[in-house]
Amino acid sequence: MHVKFSSNIFFTLISAPDNGRFVSVGGDKMVFVWDVVTGKTIRKFEGHTSRINTCAWNSDCSILASGSYDTSLRLWDCKSGGNHCVEELKGFRDSVSKVVIKDYHIIASSIDGTVRAFDVRMGEITIDEFLRKIIIFFFQREHCGNFFLKLLFLWDICV
Repeated sequence: MHVKFSSNIFFTLISAPDNGRFVSVGGDKMVFVWDVVTGKTIRKFEGHTSRINTCAWNSDCSILASGSYDTSLRLWDCKSGGNHCVEELKGFRDSVSKVVIKDYHIIASSIDGTVRAFDVRMGEITIDEFLRKIIIFFFQREHCGNFFLKLLFLWDICV
């Protein structure tokens, strides 16, 4: 199978948990959902005004999040047939560099030195500010007895 991408550079490729689809985002300001078997685009989301750096699925692939140089984090409904943004999360002062969705939380870092955690059930946002640009982070859960330990790892590669 040969998949032809647009002439613009793509920055992120992620596969769906079922490995039947993958997403590409990049310099063309669009989010493309691809079918793995056919290699064809099955969805296209438009709305960002600058290149897209990052994207993430939620656990059941019903929501896709994308973060961009336009300082926005956009949520896309992958269950309906539409291709419009269902929510735009604002407040970043610079490019969104990484996004992760875990349960009811959307966690995003920005070049502005912040990590924002959006609780979509409660409609709350938590903002942590750091002294340096945040390029990438990793979020995982580890089982410790009856508790889940949430770990957030931050890397600052602009030292």
